[in-house]
Amino acid sequence: SRTTHSKNLCSIILDASASMGSTFMVDNDLPTRHMSSVSKIKLCKEFVNTYICMRCAESKTVEFAVTTFGQDPDMNENHLREGESYNYINELFTMGHPTQADNLLVRNIDIGTNIQNIPNSDDDDELYTQPADLIGAIAVAFDSIVQVHQGLAYNRVMILLTDGEQIFISNDDDYEDLDAVIGSCLLEEKEKGKQRQPIIIHVIVIGKCNQKNTSTIKKANVKLLKEISSRTGGVYCEADDPAQMLWGLSVGTGLGSRPMMSKTSLRFMVPSNNDENDYDDGDYEKGAGMGGCDKKL
Repeated sequence: SRTTHSKNLCSIILDASASMGSTFMVDNDLPTRHMSSVSKIKLCKEFVNTYICMRCAESKTVEFAVTTFGQDPDMNENHLREGESYNYINELFTMGHPTQADNLLVRNIDIGTNIQNIPNSDDDDELYTQPADLIGAIAVAFDSIVQVHQGLAYNRVMILLTDGEQIFISNDDDYEDLDAVIGSCLLEEKEKGKQRQPIIIHVIVIGKCNQKNTSTIKKANVKLLKEISSRTGGVYCEADDPAQMLWGLSVGTGLGSRPMMSKTSLRFMVPSNNDENDYDDGDYEKGAGMGGCDKKL
């Protein structure tokens, strides 16, 4: 059985591929029932910074790392990994207590483009679409969790945020690679000085998956993502507003307490599509009991 510890290491994986630039309507839950159009990536960036702020306010024993995937190689200016296999992965900052500079790194995440028409080999005229490197991102997040505080009692978790609209698995080799990295997460390390429990992967899918309006790619990915969270003992949820995202992360191991409507007011500042620095006070306000952060991030 799993032991729940008071200390937490949380590695956040954020999909920054092209589809995350699409917009949808967010209900600000104000008396006027005002609806705002916001891109998925902006919603996720503000959520990540708000969630980190709330958890750090709640506990001094939680640490974070953030990794993105799906960006173009030349966009990864803060790239902490070398090698062709990490071209589409950007490790923004390693495990630790996030700083204001880390906050800005998250705020400045930009989406990639759809990488298409790439030859299968130098001698092959057949073209294919470059898949978003979810597998590599999980591997980088795994390293960020297991290489710190070895042998100490920590809950070690990953949080994956994606809309599921990019290709994650393109062939049998990808399935084998994913199975291997998930297998590493499931491994309980018992060697003295390196002891750790299996790593949990929680998944939040941006945008609800339904039979009528959901793409074939997303339907396939949702099955895959549900399997990942289920195998690792994580939470799976689909969300189309900030409250659902916070609620989904309140019930899993190492994720903090369940938000309570009557305790703390969380102001979720969602930028407009035209200007990421343009905020309207009171854009989104929702009760939360996970520490609280009532300021622009």
